[in-house]
Amino acid sequence: MTSIRVFQHYTHHLYAAAALFEASLAFAAMMGALQLSAAGHLPGPAAGTPLMMIWQAGVVALAFVVASDAMGQYSPLRAEEGFASHAKHGAGAFVLALFGLLLLGLLLPSLRMNPLLPGGALLLTTGLIVGLRTPFFLGMAQRGALRQKVMIVGAGRNAQHALEVLRQRPERLDFDVVGCVPLPGEAVRISGEKLLPGNLPLTTLAKRLNVAQMIVVPDHETEFPLNDLIGCRFDGRQVVSGVQFFEREARILDVDLLPPDALAFGDGFYQPPLSRALKRAFDIAASGAVLALAWPLMLVAVVAIKLEEGLRAPVLYKQTRVGQNGKPFSVLKFRSMRVDAEADGKARWARKGDNRITRVGRVMRLSRVDELPQLWNIFSGQMSLVGPRPERPEFTEALAKQIPYYEQRHRVKPGLSGWAQLCHPYGDTAEHARQKLQFDLYYVKNRSLFLDALILLRTLEVVLFRRGAH
Repeated sequence: MTSIRVFQHYTHHLYAAAALFEASLAFAAMMGALQLSAAGHLPGPAAGTPLMMIWQAGVVALAFVVASDAMGQYSPLRAEEGFASHAKHGAGAFVLALFGLLLLGLLLPSLRMNPLLPGGALLLTTGLIVGLRTPFFLGMAQRGALRQKVMIVGAGRNAQHALEVLRQRPERLDFDVVGCVPLPGEAVRISGEKLLPGNLPLTTLAKRLNVAQMIVVPDHETEFPLNDLIGCRFDGRQVVSGVQFFEREARILDVDLLPPDALAFGDGFYQPPLSRALKRAFDIAASGAVLALAWPLMLVAVVAIKLEEGLRAPVLYKQTRVGQNGKPFSVLKFRSMRVDAEADGKARWARKGDNRITRVGRVMRLSRVDELPQLWNIFSGQMSLVGPRPERPEFTEALAKQIPYYEQRHRVKPGLSGWAQLCHPYGDTAEHARQKLQFDLYYVKNRSLFLDALILLRTLEVVLFRRGAH
């Protein structure tokens, strides 16, 4: 297993270890700065007691890890990127952490200190980590040190699908698929070197190939090799279904492998009343606070729209979307398209380079300013800060007929940001909707306050670096 579960959410053990290591570096750097300040070698008042110094250094370490996560530094996507990307996101994490610490200092007297102390500690930590991260991740990937040998049990259409997903996703660095074992009565679709002999016991084959994990994806009509799989477990090998594997390692619920009983009898989905109440309280407080702070920016957006299209041009755009339990509601956005964008009455997805988008609208979409009026939808209870993005009824009706389990995404309130928006690029086709649904279902099943906080943090990177906007 390469992932661990934290508050119902799966995270890669390597990135969890990296976060602990980097927190330790930041803690040590801050403790060093405080010690030098106490000795008179650095300006500023020193902490009064060793316990106070530990408290301050711990908060600095936590701020650094939180800011790094907000910049996507603990994401499999970042592992394959070069030095420039790590430096850019590391600089963003440095600025965000320092800003957060200065803000905390205004609220908590015990964290008020000379900005040079946390600033120097964070700068030193950022420099060390940016220098280490690229050679570490790329070196480990190139040497195959991150890979775990896995065997796919099955060689039919489900096995073919699982093999394709493993090849396409960034998480493929973690696994080396030794091959697929055909099962009795199965219509074999795997060929070449990936097709393993089916006449050997699974225990013998797994031992011979030194397999650590076995992904079971039989076609529904095939026989199930129960005794062999139990024997593999007794040998210390992990045996998981395809649904379990992709939920844990890819953070999706694969709709092509998902049997109906997995939703009916599996864990997850339920959120206790206290968690729901806390989520709603946070939605009200956060949306109200952002509305109060963002009104000058919203006023600028109103003026810009009027200057481009005239005083009579409408500023807000109301559009019917599907909410919780399929209930329709009117979502509010700053109008970013021409008034006649859908003059023929036909609903269309926005596309890359869409000529219906105005010049002001393009800027608002890239900066996500056009989404700010949706804070009222959140404040009024129609939406949440985090959840599946709401779609138009015209699209949901068609997609529900094409994609299994599509209507399950409406079990929760739609959100301003969501797991699918972080993990999948913008899409304007039914196939993209199918892929995004798999992330939405993962969120619906495993949602928690921790996952909500994680999504909100990582949304900062999306906004700051304009990732996925059209």
